[in-house]
Amino acid sequence: MEPVDQGVNAASASEKATDSDKSWLQKLKHESWEAELLVAAVGIFGSFQLFSFIEWLANVFISVLPRHLYHFAYFITFSGLVAVSVLASMFVIHFMLRAYWVGLVGLNSVFSDYSTKDSLFSKSYTEKLTATLPKLEQSVVSADKLCSVIFAAAFYMLMMYSSIGLFGSLYLLGYHYLSAYISGTILLIPIALSASLMLFQGVFSLIANLPQFKENERVQHLYFRTIVWTSRLTFGPLYKPVLQIGMIFSSNFKRDPALVKLILFFIFCGFIVAGTKIPHSNTMYLFAQDRYFDSTEADSRFYLDKSQEQSFLLAPQLPSDVIEQPLIELFIPVYRSESRFYKQNCQTLVDAEDAEFIEVRKAYLDCYKQHHQILINGVTVEADIIKAAHPITGQFGIKAYVQIDGNLANGYHKIQVAKTIGEEDSQWLLPFYYVAY
Repeated sequence: MEPVDQGVNAASASEKATDSDKSWLQKLKHESWEAELLVAAVGIFGSFQLFSFIEWLANVFISVLPRHLYHFAYFITFSGLVAVSVLASMFVIHFMLRAYWVGLVGLNSVFSDYSTKDSLFSKSYTEKLTATLPKLEQSVVSADKLCSVIFAAAFYMLMMYSSIGLFGSLYLLGYHYLSAYISGTILLIPIALSASLMLFQGVFSLIANLPQFKENERVQHLYFRTIVWTSRLTFGPLYKPVLQIGMIFSSNFKRDPALVKLILFFIFCGFIVAGTKIPHSNTMYLFAQDRYFDSTEADSRFYLDKSQEQSFLLAPQLPSDVIEQPLIELFIPVYRSESRFYKQNCQTLVDAEDAEFIEVRKAYLDCYKQHHQILINGVTVEADIIKAAHPITGQFGIKAYVQIDGNLANGYHKIQVAKTIGEEDSQWLLPFYYVAY
């Protein structure tokens, strides 16, 4: 009988261990709200800091990429802006919901529910109003359920965009640098294959989920393989956690469709937040460079003394909108993407390719002067230039010194800066008021 007793004891020990694990998990569930509030507070702070990262990424694209790739960069940065906005909305709403839940739990410890006997109002009014309101216990459960899924949805959004944004940015930068050595058609093959695979997945998903194919084993197996391989290519090593959370939501869709509506609400909030953020971002410059500045407006970004908080220059800059000296100091940013065009199109630099380092530097300065034209009121003016770093943004550029003593009358004028390097010429009009003492 001893072997039997040992087997019974082992089974009993196993059951106790299982019960212990369950009770530990249940206890963790009940006490997790404290950690959730802490993580939500940190998440709110962190997600709003990510807006600065998206702005930095847009600035890198503007500086590094040629203009014909700006629209692709815009897609990446705008998608990132929406993703960060959705993430921030999730954490803010979660914090509010969890705070509401804490309040309900506190009320539940004092009052079981509504009371008509001790109500401040009449019995008839109290009964009619409370009949339209959810029960206290029901609200506690519903709020807790919503709070519990928000973190999973936030993680899903973060992992999904992080993978797509990272691979998209690396591909775009790789395309830019390799296009000088490899045909653009060849470099587009990975994008064409990925787009074809995504299109195939979308169409095949619709077909595989039709009622007549849901029981077809061959179709469902092919659907499974398609999703797995597409996820591997899209999310890399993170594909399993992303698929896990997505599958938990979708496999429980019929149980609680309201959760899907909640996710759609987050996305809607994300677009609203992104819409308020994008006017204050350089992301729109990637989409519409020619319409970004208004030549009839004294944009504060044109003047150093009015844009002390500016982190990246998109246009030349005067020291002020009112010039009181017979000398104009004009800073013109030079982007890294322009270096390639100087090496290809500036004969002075080509001739100095094998010269000493100091001669190459002088050749660059000659190229800058050759391909930057400065006009005041439509008349070309001479300027002495020197390489410089912007005192606030730290950007590399050139500083042009323009003598105007005796050439301008007091009043309103416009200085025009034209760049004749790159894929196409760029021009800016900077209004200023000249006061001669």
